[in-house]
Amino acid sequence: MKELEQLQKEHQELGNRIQELKDSLNKPKGLEIGRWYRHTYKGRCGPIINYQGGKSGYGFDGNLNWRYLSDGWNFCSYPEYWSLATEQEVKDALIKEAERRGYKEGVEIKHPLYRTVGFLDNDITGFKNNCFTEFWYKGSIVMKDGKWATIIKDDVISIGGYKVVFAESRWKNKYTSIDGNDFFIDFWQAAKLISEHSKAKVMIGCNCQFDLSVDVINKILDKLK
Repeated sequence: MKELEQLQKEHQELGNRIQELKDSLNKPKGLEIGRWYRHTYKGRCGPIINYQGGKSGYGFDGNLNWRYLSDGWNFCSYPEYWSLATEQEVKDALIKEAERRGYKEGVEIKHPLYRTVGFLDNDITGFKNNCFTEFWYKGSIVMKDGKWATIIKDDVISIGGYKVVFAESRWKNKYTSIDGNDFFIDFWQAAKLISEHSKAKVMIGCNCQFDLSVDVINKILDKLK
């Protein structure tokens, strides 16, 4: 009987030791600067933060409000509550923030590193080259190293009810897209020249033709500069 009790005791101690080893393997060995982490406590998901060293980081608090380089995160005090966030978790949160900030067709944005116009629904949204510190939204970088682009113009131009979308080709040539039809700057320059003598028109699709005012043409050319 004593031998059985001893075996049971040893078995329990072995089980406890195995669990301790498993727990130690699951604990973070140290957070890496520039990586995204999610805070989880008692099964509830909280902040998603890009770690910047010490207690500093940028990202979303528990209510998904954006905070830039806050020093109030408890990375060091409770490392067991932090784990690497998945790319999809980070992407979903950033998409909601981009939508909240008003990035959409027709707006012009300015960032310390770039200036661009327009967003395309069918263009890239997410990260490029595994660089999770640069977030692209509908073809434009809107967040880099925690800093979001500023909207400097929110002027949607329409022709005959069709939105004029501004985009940039892979060769860095700016152009417009109207209902899937692309028009480059030389088209609008020619339209302006024509409008100085008569009414200029634009053909959208096979059967839709609309008059162009000088004011609309000038607005388009300004955005294509």
